[in-house]
Amino acid sequence: MANSGTVAGVRDGRRLEWAWFAGWVAVGACAAFGLALVVTAGLVLVLLAAAAAGLLVRKGPGRAVAGLPVGLAVLVLYIGYLNRGGPGTVCHVRSGGGDCVDEYSPIPFVVGGVALLLAGLLIFVLPVLLDRWRTAGSFNRAKKKAG
Repeated sequence: MANSGTVAGVRDGRRLEWAWFAGWVAVGACAAFGLALVVTAGLVLVLLAAAAAGLLVRKGPGRAVAGLPVGLAVLVLYIGYLNRGGPGTVCHVRSGGGDCVDEYSPIPFVVGGVALLLAGLLIFVLPVLLDRWRTAGSFNRAKKKAG
C-alpha cells in the first residue's frame, strides 16, 4: 500500500510540473502576441507576461521555463494559419464586395512553429525520460546480478 501512495505522489508531482509548464506556455504566447500588437494592446500583454514570468521564476520548477518557446510557437503557427492561402494574392468574395490580400507561404511559419513546439517539449520531457531510462537500466543490471 505504501507503494501506491508513492506512485500517486509522483503522478501528482508530474501534473504540477505540467501545470507550471502550461503557465510558461501562456507567458510565451502573451509576450509574443504583446510584441506583435505593440501599437494597440501590446503593452498590456507584455506587462502581464512580465508579471506572470516574475511569479513563475520565483515559485516554479526551473525546467518548466521550456514552455516559453512553446508559447512563442502559438503565434508563429497562428501566422502560418493566417497565410494558409498563400503564397500570392488571395481574394475573398463577400456579399456587397470583396477584398484581395497578398499572403506569404505558410510553410516557413509552420516549420518554425513546429520546431519551437518540439524544442520546448523535448527540453521539458527529455530529463524525465533520461532519468527513467537510467533507473530502468540500473534496475535491470541489479536484477541480472542477483539472478
